[in-house]
Amino acid sequence: MGKEYQWQLKEEVFQLKKSLSRELDVMEPVAQLLINRGIEEVVEGKKFLYPSLENLYPPQLMKDLVSAGERIKEALKRGEKILIYGDYDVDGITGTALLVSFLREEGGQVSYYIPSRFNEGYGLNFNALKKISDDGINLIITVDCGISSIEEIEYARSLGLEIIVTDHHRPPPEIPSFCLILNPLQKDCPYPWKKLAGVGVAFKLVQYLLPEGKGEKYMDLAALGTIGDVVTLLEENRILVKYGVERINWAPGEGIKALRDVSGFTGKEISSCQLSYSLIPRLNAAGRMGSAEKAVELLLTDSPEKAREIAENLDGFNRERQQIEKGILEKARQEIEEKELYRNKVLVLAGEGWHPGVTGIVASRLVDKYYRPVLLISLEGEEGRGSGRSIEGFNIIEAVSKCAKLLTRYGGHEQACGLTISRENLDEFRKQLNYLAEEELFPSLLIPRLHLEAELETEDISLELLDQLKLLEPFGQGNPPPLFKSGGLEIEDYNFVGKNRNHLKLRLRGKKEALEGIFFNMEEVKGSLAHRQVSAAFLLEDNNWGDFRTPVLQLKDFYFTDYIHRGGLTIIDRRHLGKKEDYLRSLVLGNKTLTYINSRWQQDRLAKLVGGREELLYSHQGSINQDSLGDIEHLVIYDLPLEYTKFISFMRDISVKIGDINIHLIYGSQDLKNNMAFLQAFLPCRNSLVKIYQVIKEISEEDKVDLNRLRASLKSLKGFVFTEYLLMKSLKVFEEINLIKPLPRDKGDNWRLVSSRQVGELRESPLFVESQQIWKESEKFQSLMLEMDKDALISLILEGEDKILSLERDSS
Repeated sequence: MGKEYQWQLKEEVFQLKKSLSRELDVMEPVAQLLINRGIEEVVEGKKFLYPSLENLYPPQLMKDLVSAGERIKEALKRGEKILIYGDYDVDGITGTALLVSFLREEGGQVSYYIPSRFNEGYGLNFNALKKISDDGINLIITVDCGISSIEEIEYARSLGLEIIVTDHHRPPPEIPSFCLILNPLQKDCPYPWKKLAGVGVAFKLVQYLLPEGKGEKYMDLAALGTIGDVVTLLEENRILVKYGVERINWAPGEGIKALRDVSGFTGKEISSCQLSYSLIPRLNAAGRMGSAEKAVELLLTDSPEKAREIAENLDGFNRERQQIEKGILEKARQEIEEKELYRNKVLVLAGEGWHPGVTGIVASRLVDKYYRPVLLISLEGEEGRGSGRSIEGFNIIEAVSKCAKLLTRYGGHEQACGLTISRENLDEFRKQLNYLAEEELFPSLLIPRLHLEAELETEDISLELLDQLKLLEPFGQGNPPPLFKSGGLEIEDYNFVGKNRNHLKLRLRGKKEALEGIFFNMEEVKGSLAHRQVSAAFLLEDNNWGDFRTPVLQLKDFYFTDYIHRGGLTIIDRRHLGKKEDYLRSLVLGNKTLTYINSRWQQDRLAKLVGGREELLYSHQGSINQDSLGDIEHLVIYDLPLEYTKFISFMRDISVKIGDINIHLIYGSQDLKNNMAFLQAFLPCRNSLVKIYQVIKEISEEDKVDLNRLRASLKSLKGFVFTEYLLMKSLKVFEEINLIKPLPRDKGDNWRLVSSRQVGELRESPLFVESQQIWKESEKFQSLMLEMDKDALISLILEGEDKILSLERDSS
């Protein structure tokens, strides 16, 4: 309910689940979760459930690490000046603190440098290197940067500086030479685990240098940086975070202890997920709002008083960041709504003086709101610096790289990017990105997915299951908190709680057991929920109240299912079927069949392919002779329905008048393309209106527009699908915004251009607004019809208005 999701339930591997459950002595749902994470062997299962320091890979396996370690030992022995050059995010901050702390304990002369996000940007830079050289530094060790700094490292060598690079970003085709490079992703590196964070690479260096070879003392820092960089929490990362979170809870340094206190976790155990929205944003706030070196100072100090002072400063930075973020978010949302930018597949927004330290966070908030890729750019003078965030299924750095000629610099990965761009290239960049997105982002990809791990009966949900689920912690990227599905739940009781009465508290009964549930930030519900039947997607939480424990379902979504068995509806799901005509032909033999299609042309086509059988009836977008519905056994949804009101009304009539019926879904993604072309040919959209108006201006003579000439020009326009209906509707839109006016009839079939000073905005045209609303609703409905599971689809068909309302774009 609320935001519409696509539910995707992982496939159950029954025999393997049984086997792992027995061999590992865990409940079957836990065994299924292991399978979902790629674990199919008992040995791997034990390693996952019971992480051990013994399973850390030998650091010597990493290319150049032994040489780097020996060079550092030599520098320590000689008393050389060493500088750690980090990055301003939490990965770079913690990696810097880790190396500085270790090397100082080893007696090293060690300092550190974190470039300014605002004045220097990411990575090594010439001015900083000159200053470092002037300070008499002998050896630089980078953290979380350096793999692409070829020119900077050559400059450093010319100054007599020696550099060891530790980095984890994907190497470019050409990397620095004449220096040692620690990066598990570089060519010919045999290190088995390729997904370390920057702090993880730094930790491996320390692990080699430590006599005992473990480095538990530094795992709190390794955990913070690994979680903060959102790398996959499997294998070695899982071990680092598991032991690191334990250290943060039970043996934190003064800096982390102070940060826990200002974050509201004094005396409370904190989880990996909680770290991501408490300590980590405060560490990141230092680099976003001021100097990241403050955060390094906090992590290095042994003084409780100094730690408290710095932690409070970072907490203040974080609150300031939140206020700035809130202001930019509101401006961005206002622009999106006013200019109807949400119709674009990619949102590219730019603002004067937007704080570059928060553009990435705001982009993430906008992705949550509109569920499409977002790039937010801060303009200053003739240059813009921005950050982008993407959605599942759209590789943002690949798309941005195809626009490289318009950019000064860029970098990132599949889900996030950063870039610098000239102001004059901004519009073209926006156009090119959306052009690429039109080819790749089908409407179905613009609906967020809920990845459900397993289906549970209420009797499966117990304190024992809760305790076993804790074996899967720490949760994070690649190992998310598991989402479950349960069906056949009855809402026994419910009420809204919280300060704003926006949290729905429920009591849900299954076949035998009743459970408590909570749905945070729930939208207003139309009608009563009492005794409704639902399927629910939820996280399983442990509710502690004194000595009393009970499982609680934290709902993420639910849909009504109490009509599923009414009328005897059965859905046969053959969506994306290859040879639809053959399927229909075999079904019709001896069976009276009703086929739902979108056009008369389709009926003519199918009559030729299948034959004009009397058993085969057609319905064009829901129109049907009611008297012909008797004895219908099968309903085939051949074409992807265009418009939900007609379709659902038709389906409700079918369920009432026919009763038992088999519904065959045989439409697919190709139908979506056809439907989009159909809508484009009949509904005026911004692109078609722009093209038509450009032609009007080109052919007009003394502000007079000849309609016949306009028709001829549009028919010959490359890439434009002409229909008389679209032309008439478009002219009506132009008339409504005072762009053109019809001439009197005695002047012929002509129109007159109006002075541009009198022209209104497109959104002031009632017809345009109506057309865009139809387009928007149709596009979303079609995506749902393509992606919904069978149960949800029956609920949509038979539930009616409540479910239709949930198709609207989330307004919260």
